[in-house]
Amino acid sequence: MIELSQIQFAYAGNQVLGGIDLQVEPGELIAIVGPNGAGKSTLLRIIAGLLTPSAGTLKVFGKPPMEQERNQLARRLAYLSQSYRMAFPFTVLEVVLMGRYAHNRSGLLRLDRAADRELAMAALARCEVQDLAQRRLDELSGGERRRVLIAQALCQEAELLLFDEPTAGLDPKHAIDLFSMLQSECKNKRSVLIVTHDLNLAARFADRLLLLHDGKQLALGPSAEILASAAITEAFSIELHRGTLPDGVTPYVVPST
Repeated sequence: MIELSQIQFAYAGNQVLGGIDLQVEPGELIAIVGPNGAGKSTLLRIIAGLLTPSAGTLKVFGKPPMEQERNQLARRLAYLSQSYRMAFPFTVLEVVLMGRYAHNRSGLLRLDRAADRELAMAALARCEVQDLAQRRLDELSGGERRRVLIAQALCQEAELLLFDEPTAGLDPKHAIDLFSMLQSECKNKRSVLIVTHDLNLAARFADRLLLLHDGKQLALGPSAEILASAAITEAFSIELHRGTLPDGVTPYVVPST
């Protein structure tokens, strides 16, 4: 589904990413972790086809995303950025229905098709914001807006979900619910890449972690293995204590100092 080999990227001659290797198979949930400025968001934008790597090989669904028709790619790939601005006072339902745009072969944004509205309401229900369907997006709290945008991505019915800090602004319950929901999406052979600073959620739900630091790939592997490695201490410049909750299964990670 995704193939990256020795990906590099530079802004105005300044190296931001260097030597990133990653393969993602259908059904995987991978968390991209690392300190601020590690290049996590840049890497996600490259995979989404919004930035072109300066070197290396990138394939999404077998082809470089930059060479694919954007409308066709949008049927298979959904990308949620850290920030989102809405120029007009759309309702929540209208915003979620925008996720159906790529599936409309007429090339027009239609908000009145019954099948699309049914999908939109189902996505809102999964994100527990169905009661806000007729509210304006700009009237909502930051956490509520975030859940609406996640519903929009789900309504897109894409095979590949790319989420940049999707739990930003969410309370603990909804953050856990989101990761649990995305984990269930992977059981339907969808793949999920999440940029996150929440190592506890990454440890609990991700199949693998990609650890970045200063634009370099420090480690890639099973979550438990990476969180127990010296690389995680090197990346975050802090010792981490790892353990399990009283159920003996659920992992947690906290700074030890």
